Amino acid sequence: MITLGGYHTYFHKPDWYPDEPRLGFHWQVSDQVSISGDAYFALTPSCVMGGGSLDAEFHSGSLSAWFKARADFLMQWKPFYFLVDIGVDMGVALQTDLLFVKVTIKIELGADLSLWGPPVGGLVQVHLWICTITIGFGPPFGQGNDYLPFDEFQTLLPQDGQKKPQPTTSRAQESAPLALKNVVKLVINRGLVPQTGTDGRWLVRADEFVFSVETTFPLTQLDLAGPGGKTTPIPPPPLAQQDKDAPGCARLSDGYYVGVRPMGINCARSELALAVGDEHKVYQDLNKNWLWTATTRAVPEALWGKAVPKDATPAAVSKTLPGRFAGLEGLAPRMIEPDGPPPIPKQNLSSDPVNPGNENYLPFPQAPQTNQPTASVTSLKTIADTLTAKQPTENRNAIFSALAAFGYNAGNNGDLSALAANVNRSYLAAPLLGSPVAPSRSNE
Repeated sequence: MITLGGYHTYFHKPDWYPDEPRLGFHWQVSDQVSISGDAYFALTPSCVMGGGSLDAEFHSGSLSAWFKARADFLMQWKPFYFLVDIGVDMGVALQTDLLFVKVTIKIELGADLSLWGPPVGGLVQVHLWICTITIGFGPPFGQGNDYLPFDEFQTLLPQDGQKKPQPTTSRAQESAPLALKNVVKLVINRGLVPQTGTDGRWLVRADEFVFSVETTFPLTQLDLAGPGGKTTPIPPPPLAQQDKDAPGCARLSDGYYVGVRPMGINCARSELALAVGDEHKVYQDLNKNWLWTATTRAVPEALWGKAVPKDATPAAVSKTLPGRFAGLEGLAPRMIEPDGPPPIPKQNLSSDPVNPGNENYLPFPQAPQTNQPTASVTSLKTIADTLTAKQPTENRNAIFSALAAFGYNAGNNGDLSALAANVNRSYLAAPLLGSPVAPSRSNE
């Protein structure tokens, strides 16, 4: 909420909003002329308001004159409703002696205009020094607001740069709503690997991957099991008892509900399905295999509150609905211990001394390290160059040949040029480089 000088008199200020005095000024132009005025402006989640007044007065002996003007407006978001008041008053007064009596001769003209809607109505008052003339038009104040079809309501939601749908000219001829690209967003928080050129998919490190799901439409249910899986309501319980304020509309227990006030909907069912699978459409159970935390936030009642009856004026009040489910954060795969063969029974193990009768068992005494690994900005390049260098390649080929001679299948001795070209993806940071001195052996 932003305010300069307070609020409109029709606005129901929440208790937690600050009390702000009007911004004002007073200018004594001369001994006869003074000018004063005030102004205010406020912007809240549900409405915008502003206004001010100007008062000029002239006094010279028994003659006085004045000019007063004021304007106030208040506009509420969808459902759209406005209230405008404009007034002008001017006059002159002369005090004179008539025989033995002082008489004040006063002539005053003024006009006030009040507008409200929709539907648009108003009231005009003309003030003369002898009478007041009142003219009204349209429906009386406080009667009516209009609900929106979805194609107009969705213009209030993030559009992500797409072409916004045009409101229909007739509520009876609603066009098919456009897809909302930015209502649900997937955001990667950690583990993204930089890459040149992308088709929109993320390249991530599996041990660091964390992402989140955000939605601008509050949720009543979330399915984390994937297609065909079991629906899991998170965090509120399933739709249960009937809402007494909206007969026939199921609501969530503990007062949790999601309405769409601009559309006249008291209780909406808003469900989001989140699935993670592979190209073969094999889906994982996110409840079982992933970590996550529910995200909640306060949302404007003007958007997500219960409907205001059509024959009632929306109250100019700025409230929020706390704890509405807005997505998930910290989504990351659980660390699962790999399956393997059972442990070897201890009784199946035996040992033979390396050098019977000698106390120098393995490991042999180690010599002090004289060349500790150190940080190097060229370590990644050194690794890349070493992978494809002539001598390491020959050594690697010799190892594979020796393993094959023993009858052991060591797999494919593949080309390492691709690994060398992308070696930066294998490390979080440049590793240390060093050449440790070979340990000395006192006894062999």
